[in-house]
Amino acid sequence: MDRLLGFSGEANSFGKFIIVKNPKIKNIPNSQKPQKISPLADPVVARLFSNANDSGLAMKSLVNSILYNARRIQLPFDSDSTLLEDVSTIVSITPQPIRINPNLDIRSYRLDVEALTNNNEVIALEVQLSKFNLMTERMIIYCQTFFRDSSHKGDDLQDIVKKIPKVIGIGICDFEFLPSCPDFHVLTLVTHYSELSSQLAMNKLQLHTLQLPVFAQKKPDYDNPIDCWLTAFNDLHLGRDLDEVIFMNPDLNNFYKTDPGFKQFVDLFKLTLSDPATIKEYNLWLQEQRVNNSERDVIKAEGSDVAFTALSAFFSSSEESWEKIAKDLRINNIPEDVIQRALKQVKDIRNQNTNSD
Repeated sequence: MDRLLGFSGEANSFGKFIIVKNPKIKNIPNSQKPQKISPLADPVVARLFSNANDSGLAMKSLVNSILYNARRIQLPFDSDSTLLEDVSTIVSITPQPIRINPNLDIRSYRLDVEALTNNNEVIALEVQLSKFNLMTERMIIYCQTFFRDSSHKGDDLQDIVKKIPKVIGIGICDFEFLPSCPDFHVLTLVTHYSELSSQLAMNKLQLHTLQLPVFAQKKPDYDNPIDCWLTAFNDLHLGRDLDEVIFMNPDLNNFYKTDPGFKQFVDLFKLTLSDPATIKEYNLWLQEQRVNNSERDVIKAEGSDVAFTALSAFFSSSEESWEKIAKDLRINNIPEDVIQRALKQVKDIRNQNTNSD
């Protein structure tokens, strides 16, 4: 079964935007579109896991299920027992926060969801659906902003070390970001290695990267909470019916009944399926991100920068002006020459469609 997303490409490459089949560009009313929503789409993740009601139970359950699974990983050194312990209480959650750098010449970053616990722990959740080979580097760059924000001019280094939060970075990938690793859960820690020994260098940073395609190849162990979460993610992302995925699966149905956080996630997701605002936002997101080969046998791309820029413009609403589309692309730091080339190609495509009518 085709996934809801299918576009990927090597970063920092350029090429030609190739049309396989010229489509007619139409605006389809949201009410006429299938209301199959992926729980892993950016606007949906932000809604499902940024609910501060009930102490952010969905986020807490997901994080603790990941930490539980991480404790089962055999580390090659002794570590502090608190390294992978469960989070206790989530005190604040921010959807799609922009980590602004005070130096305007240095770029800022946006996460899918950011949460803070009562024990000075920060949770940074990022979902990546299209292939991105630098996932670990990306998460480290994101997470270092929390360390930066804990230091101020004049602070003593030892005081800074005491103040910086424990950062739990979570990346959920719909691709194999580390093909050499046979496990779906990749734990990244800062360690000291020598010829004779290894030990943990710092306990303030841990990255958990979950490879959904690798998980899909294993038989779920429903006694392990993370297997329940990832089974739901995978099946719902594939477009399967919510009732079929959760309530017709005895193991997931039982997890729904016994885990308040998973129940919050399922109940919120059910609401999104009939919420006009979420559906509209999701469809707008799809216009920019989605290449669903089963519906639109449209595009073959050589070079992700040009192709993705062209896709962004191509699937934008035809009611928007070229100036508006170009402005949106510039906000996303697309180089000007790439924008102009992409817009020219898309204009040519639209002219071909008009002439063929």
